[in-house]
Amino acid sequence: MGKGEKGNLEKKDEWNGKVSGVNLRFIVPLFTCIMVGSAEFVSTYFDIMLGIMIHMIFLFSLMIFSSLIYRESIRTRAYSLRRAWQIEDMSYMLNSLILIPLIGIIRFSMPLKIFESIYWFIIIGIPLMVAIILLIRYMKMHLQEIGFVSNFPLIQFFIALTGILFGFFEYMILKPEALIDELIVMNLIIPGFILLIFTGLLEELTF
Repeated sequence: MGKGEKGNLEKKDEWNGKVSGVNLRFIVPLFTCIMVGSAEFVSTYFDIMLGIMIHMIFLFSLMIFSSLIYRESIRTRAYSLRRAWQIEDMSYMLNSLILIPLIGIIRFSMPLKIFESIYWFIIIGIPLMVAIILLIRYMKMHLQEIGFVSNFPLIQFFIALTGILFGFFEYMILKPEALIDELIVMNLIIPGFILLIFTGLLEELTF
């Protein structure tokens, strides 16, 4: 078999992004933008509970679509493993998108005002961390696939240092209120640890 024939076979074996005639590569980003935009707009300008409901509809829709697409990948394995893997990847992507409405639901439904602001990060972060760990286990991802690598420690160290610069500019733009009353070492330890784990690490895992 010549290279041209092999190339044609590979193209035929490629998944075109459609399931039951629906182009998921177009529909999924569009649906995500509409649902997230609607939920945030409604929550901000109209009613928080209605915004939470939209987030919940989005979340359950992703779960249903993901399971249906995964079933499609199982059926596809009978005649094309390559295409089945590509469809399965789409199912996994929909699963990972579940984190978006989940963040919205947690953010708007948690009784944060009864706690000090520094502990908001823990309250929001713990259920989100559990969801991320479950997703990682479900998708059978390795540490390298989620970014836990140390191939270039020096480069990674200097990249990490840029966080100081970006943090300064972010502070100058947002001008947030202080999380601690007095700038002493003991007051920095707990808030620093909370921010490191529940904003730094958690955000990196999420994205």
